[in-house]
Amino acid sequence: MMEQPGRYGLMLSSGNMLAVEQILEVHTAADGTIWLDVRMIPTGDYLSGSLDRRVFTAPSSALEASVNASAVVAAFTYADESAD
Repeated sequence: MMEQPGRYGLMLSSGNMLAVEQILEVHTAADGTIWLDVRMIPTGDYLSGSLDRRVFTAPSSALEASVNASAVVAAFTYADESAD
């Protein structure tokens, strides 16, 4: 689903959403935890809407981040290609 660049949401266990363009890699750390390397959506480049939760975007020009997969409770397409 998220191998191709687009606009996706990762709903976190906190109830907040992480706005990502792409999952770059999934890997397992030495301690067994699973991590997602993602490319975040730049600040101000996500579609606003009637979201009840806080949306996290990249805080700087550095777009890559790692997310502990245990914190992700849902993943979904945030915008259709036609919305770009």
